[in-house]
Amino acid sequence: MEENNISHLYLFITHIHWDHILGFPFFNPIYDSSSKVFVDGHPNCLKGRKYTFNNKMGDGFFPIEFKDLKAGISNIETLSKREPLKIDGTLIESLPLHHSQGSYGLRFMEGEKRLVFMTDNELEKDSESNGKEFDKYVKFCQDADVLIPDAQYTPEEIKKCRGWGHSDFQTTYELAKRANVKRLDNLPFTTNTMESKKGINQ
Repeated sequence: MEENNISHLYLFITHIHWDHILGFPFFNPIYDSSSKVFVDGHPNCLKGRKYTFNNKMGDGFFPIEFKDLKAGISNIETLSKREPLKIDGTLIESLPLHHSQGSYGLRFMEGEKRLVFMTDNELEKDSESNGKEFDKYVKFCQDADVLIPDAQYTPEEIKKCRGWGHSDFQTTYELAKRANVKRLDNLPFTTNTMESKKGINQ
């Protein structure tokens, strides 16, 4: 679809860390008065849509404030309350993830097809409590046609990066295998260190 033809769109924000919201001020439809943008996702996303403009961006780094946007931007507040959202024939559900300050995974279902978006999530399965959480993620991803996961680290790197809110690709693969996922995208996604980059190149 050409950008000029976009009039109604849905923006799902999993969380408001800078790497996920910094591009919002450069999203052309928000400057078009014919655009209607419906926002939902993690509860923090409701403030995140203004955050890039009215925090650092609006403090001498960007010429436009949130109030200057021409598009109609409104909150849905359905996924943020952990309630399913239906758009046309697609059902969307959310799940809290293990990430600093909170994040949501999203599952999109239409007919027999399922896509799960579950980045920024630290998978652990060693302790009893972590094992129960891992099982919860397996259930959420069960029989997905596509899983877009977090696989930030190698198994060696994760040992020194525990608590940072990301997973190693081996544990992510185990999740996908247990959930009978048909296709993994974004794997491996290990870009933090030069050693990771060397490994990928090899």
